[in-house]
Amino acid sequence: MTHHQVIQQEVEHAYRAVAELNENIEKLTAQRDRIALFIETMKLAAESIPQQLEFELVDTPENVAEFKQ
Repeated sequence: MTHHQVIQQEVEHAYRAVAELNENIEKLTAQRDRIALFIETMKLAAESIPQQLEFELVDTPENVAEFKQ
């Protein structure tokens, strides 16, 4: 294999490696965005829930929770 062929082959390997890294970065960015959206949604939901929500377990066959009135 000539020096030119070796260089060409290494450039092709580097190109594929960069393309794979870009793809992984895009996947990680999308995952980060989904997680951030989930956290934002959970934060808004938590803010709308009362600070303390009292309930008591009622001994029923279905083990249903009843909220205190």
